[in-house]
Formats: sequence, C-alpha cells, structure tokens
Amino acid sequence: MNFHCNFRNLVFIIFALALVCGCATRASLTVFSLPEGAAIIENDTGKSVGSTPVTVFYDPAVLLQHRDDKECFVVKGFEARWVSGAVDSIEVVRLCGSDSGDYKITFYRDPDYPDLEKDIKFSLKLQAQRSQQQQDKADKDSVAAKLHSAQTTEKSAACCQTRASRSAAGSCR
Repeated sequence: MNFHCNFRNLVFIIFALALVCGCATRASLTVFSLPEGAAIIENDTGKSVGSTPVTVFYDPAVLLQHRDDKECFVVKGFEARWVSGAVDSIEVVRLCGSDSGDYKITFYRDPDYPDLEKDIKFSLKLQAQRSQQQQDKADKDSVAAKLHSAQTTEKSAACCQTRASRSAAGSCR
C-alpha cells in the first residue's frame, strides 16, 4: 500500500466519520402521517415544517430548558393538513428519553372526512416521485463511483510509475 497515494483518502474518511458522529448530538423528531403527504404546521407559530414524512431537529441546550415533571422534553405540537382539507393536531409533543434521541410521531387522517381518495392519490403520487428520485440518485451515485474508481486507478498507476522510476529495484509496493 502506498502511504503517500492514499493519505488524502484517509483524511477524507476521517473527516466524513467526524461529520457523521457530530450529527448525533441533536434530538430528531420524524413526523409521519397516514396517508403520507400531509402538510405539517408548527402550533403557535404557523411555521410550515414540510410534508410528511419530515424530520425536525432540536438543539439539546434548548430541550433541557423545556422539561416536565417526568423528565420528558416538551416541544411545540403540530397540525397535519391533508390536501382534502382533513386536519389532525397534537397540542404539545413530549420527547421522553435522551436529548439526542430519534423520536417519531404519526398523524392519522379521519377516514370519515370527505375526499379520502384525493389524499390517497396524492400520497401515491408522492411515493412515485420519491421512488423516481431515489432511482435517479442511485444512477448518479453509480456513475460517480465508477468515475472515482477510474481516477483512483489512474492515480495509483501514476504513483507506482513515479516510485518505480525512483527506485533502484524498479518495484512498486
């Protein structure tokens, strides 16, 4: 293994691992809905968080300021709005556990509210779009991996040739 040729790859891997490990210090709340695709609005502020499934992140320092008597973190609740106009809400959300945990909640659409078919069709449309996006990303990742592999092979060959020309024995290790 040529240390000089692979040092940059090692630095990149260490940096990537540090980023991944650093992200685990926030609590996350993933909001789901059945059917999926409901718009999620934060209570009190009216701030749109996104469409389900969506993940909200919380800073542990902020969470620690909002504990209840059972040591759970209390955060603002949400309202889920489906395209049909159906609504479900949770006034407050209690996150019981770690200040860096991964939490989940699910909103359930009232099946008796009119236009359930509209919400189901919208959900299926979103699923098809997400599936297409995942396929597109997989295709791009595959091309990028092949390109990276080709570049790495070329760099290794160039390193070996440089070392071989400097080496009296002419071998590359």
